Amino acid sequence: PGFEGDGFFCTDIDECSRDTNDCPLESTCTNMEGNFSCLCNAGFQPLPEECEMCHGGFNCTDINECEEGIDNCHDPWGVCTNTHGSFNCSCAPYYGGDGIIC
Repeated sequence: PGFEGDGFFCTDIDECSRDTNDCPLESTCTNMEGNFSCLCNAGFQPLPEECEMCHGGFNCTDINECEEGIDNCHDPWGVCTNTHGSFNCSCAPYYGGDGIIC
């Protein structure tokens, strides 16, 4: 697996461009000689217990930046709202601004 040819002349199979990889949703496939790897996209993290049949044995799940405290919303008047793969900041009622600065 990972190569094709006649046994004398072999070339790498690019599983990523052929879409024959089993990378989970929200990940990026990277072709390597004779193989491929999967890496979760920005805003997502591997969740090993979710997928025993996926390449590498993981699914990619959303990082809740608000719960993890890794957002850049203004503390204490900024309000963090988690979104799919990211987050949004807004200001608390009666405060103006973009949520990063209130």
